[in-house]
Order: sequence, then C-alpha cells, then structure tokens
Amino acid sequence: LLLNYLHGLEQLGIKFVSTQEGLDTSTPYGKFAMQIMGVIAEFERGRIGERVKDSRHYLISQGHWPGGRTLYGYRWLAGERRWEVIPEEADIVRRIYDLYVNEKTGIDSISERLNDDGLSTRDGAPWSYSMIRKVLTHPGYKGRHKIGITMPLIIDENTWQLAQQKREKARSVLADPKGWLLQGMCFCGQCGHVLKCMRKKPGEPRYYVCRGRVQHQVNHDGGKRCDLPYIQAEWLERAVWLKVHYALGNQETLAECVNKAMADLESKKS
Repeated sequence: LLLNYLHGLEQLGIKFVSTQEGLDTSTPYGKFAMQIMGVIAEFERGRIGERVKDSRHYLISQGHWPGGRTLYGYRWLAGERRWEVIPEEADIVRRIYDLYVNEKTGIDSISERLNDDGLSTRDGAPWSYSMIRKVLTHPGYKGRHKIGITMPLIIDENTWQLAQQKREKARSVLADPKGWLLQGMCFCGQCGHVLKCMRKKPGEPRYYVCRGRVQHQVNHDGGKRCDLPYIQAEWLERAVWLKVHYALGNQETLAECVNKAMADLESKKS
C-alpha cells in the first residue's frame, strides 16, 4: 500500500525523500528500504490492535467497563465496579418503549413527541430517529450489554422482545418498494431537508413528512424549526405522477425538465 502511494507520487513527478532516515525512493535501495519499513509498521500496528483487544476482553472478564460512551439511562461507578440506573433517563427509556409497544407509535412520532415535550438527550440534543432506534434495540436495557456485561434492568424481557418483533414487522413493510414511491426523492420547500414516508401508527395512511420537522432541526439557513404539514402520500404520489405523465407527452416540457436536471447535476459537480 505504501509503495502504491509512492508510485502515484512518482507518476506525478514528485520525488519522496526522507531526511530523517536518509532515504531517496527514486533509487532501488530507497524503494526496498521503504518497503521493509512499511511492513514493519504494519506488523506493529497489528500488534497494538491485538494488545488493545486483549486488554478490553480482560477488563470485561473482570466485570469492568472497558471505556467509551455509556448507554443512555446508566452511569458506570468505576470505584464500585457496577452500573447505576439514572432515574430521569430511565423514565424516558420506559416511555419510549411504552409508546412504541403499547401505544403503537412510530419511531419518528416518538422523537417528535419527546422533542415537543422539551425533553432532550444526555448531550442536550433533540431526539432523532437513530437515537430512538438505538434505545429500542440495545439489549442492555433488558439486563445484558452487547459486550456481555450484566446491567440492571430498565425494560423487562417480554417488552423488549415485543419491540423487536414490531421492528421486524415494520422492516418487512418498508421493504415493499410499491408502498414508498417517492421515498428519499422529495425535499422540503421550507427548510431543504428530505421528506420521508411514514405512518403514525401501523395500518394508518402513509404520509410524507419533513425530516427537519420530525427531528426538530432548524432550517438550513439557520431559521426556526420547520412546520411543513404532513402530506398525504397517495395525494402527493398521484400529483407527481400526473406531472411526469404530462411532461412525457409534451416535448417542450420534457426538454425543459431534462435541461434543468443536467444543469443541477453540473452545478453539483462544480
């Protein structure tokens, strides 16, 4: 890999010289020495990685937290070598599961409800889809962290399993491309964020909703949070299809659309 980089520099007419080692890669000896040094460096990097991994496994086997960001709802008491539940965060975790499992509320709607209630994450950031999903899928809340450490229960096993079953069912619905014609293709005219398709509850009509509104993100120009209303999916998809059908039957309109698309593409390249 190192020689590939050096070869690329050579093709550009750039000569690599290491003043500390006294190597000139324009000579056969310099290239050979650089290759040997690269192999040694790669070997040492692998050894360091193994030592870090072994140290991490040892800490886990001794009941220690190996370091890194702790799971929302818990704090690690290093002196006592145990986890402690943070009550106010645990209450939010339970509320998320209750909304998802018992009230059949979707992930996007959950984040919107929490944000509307003025609740934020540990960092003070608004709740997002990915944050809610992590809470709903992490096994630590039912007593066993992903790395194998035992943790105090916040969610019982049955509730956690019900949440996973609902996610699997939702994933199978989302996998049907016929149900989400414009997913990821429409953008909000107010704030510029992408529109995503969602249901407020399973079985209810689909809507296109601005991701900026759902996640309480401000407008791209730094303005207030977007308030674009939910748009009925069937209405929007039909309106778009009628526009496409009209454009395909009108050469002038079609040419105008193609030229605009090409201009947008060129502007992105530049």
